[in-house]
Amino acid sequence: MNYLNQEQVQFLVDKSELILLEVDLNFTVISFNPFFAELFNLSEEHNVKLNLFNNVFSKPIDLSFISSVYDPILTGKKNEIDFSSQVQGQKESVQVEWKVKRVQDPTSKEIVLFHIGKIIINSELNQNAILLLQNEILEKNHSLGLITKQSEILSRIIQQYTPKAIWERAILFMETNELDIPNAVMELTFLFLDIKDFTSFAEKHSPERVILALHDIFSVAMEIIDRNSGDVDKFIGDAIFSVFDNPLNACKAALEIQKAVGEINESRINLKEETLHLRAGINSGKAIRGNVGNSRRKDNTLIGDSVNVASRLEKLCDPDKVLISENTYQLVKNDIKITSGEKVNIRGRESELTVYYIEEA
Repeated sequence: MNYLNQEQVQFLVDKSELILLEVDLNFTVISFNPFFAELFNLSEEHNVKLNLFNNVFSKPIDLSFISSVYDPILTGKKNEIDFSSQVQGQKESVQVEWKVKRVQDPTSKEIVLFHIGKIIINSELNQNAILLLQNEILEKNHSLGLITKQSEILSRIIQQYTPKAIWERAILFMETNELDIPNAVMELTFLFLDIKDFTSFAEKHSPERVILALHDIFSVAMEIIDRNSGDVDKFIGDAIFSVFDNPLNACKAALEIQKAVGEINESRINLKEETLHLRAGINSGKAIRGNVGNSRRKDNTLIGDSVNVASRLEKLCDPDKVLISENTYQLVKNDIKITSGEKVNIRGRESELTVYYIEEA
């Protein structure tokens, strides 16, 4: 029989990253994998009897293990530790370098996992143990391949339903194991787009026709918003709420969308379909991007008076036009053509606001 040598065994161990042992906080074994069981001649009945101090580590217990591993893990001072120990196998004592991690199991119970980092042998290992290790590696790699593929598909699905700003920030905080995206005050430009009298349109047409009409307009609008470095924050019925770092880009996007919808309407007229008309409102200012909801379902949304003003301007806007606030106008006045300003009353505000229709940007 051809046995694997030290280098071949270590290569398998390095590639495996297998969890050999799961123990509770009393260091009583909860479970062990087949490779470990074969290597150290353990059976399933040991699952309820085996203790690391009495059955696994060679006696006497090294006091350094107590001080450097057991106590820090038990008290929670450390959640991850590397250490070396002698483990008594079937025929010999084996030097093992462990990676120990304190984690929560799926039921939120605190447990300790023992990964194998390096194993040093003095003679030929039990070949059955090696075969078990090889099989476990193959099974794990197959499972990881499936998980990776499923994760990629899930990521693509979630990205389609999540604002780009949230997705990008979530990736940054994922590395620190944060479950909440921190609240932040941001200076942005807000664009609201809404289809005039869409409720009446929806009542007169089949659901399929309604969804198709929305898709035609929304897909073009999203492409233009993305091309102008904007981000669709959410859809609100037949409305689109998007945000921009650059106010001029917001103005350009709104004008391009109105032009594109005009072209869509020309096709609808040729098909003897009812035309649809957008209103657009833009405002610039500060807003809070914050979390609302609970641990089961959250929304990371933009909140503030600047957002509300943009929404109100969209409601006041004439169809097929783009209405901007004084705040936005001051930021882009050298780069756009406008109609003369006019004073308007906005619900929720005592003083009138000056607003402008954009003609060109």
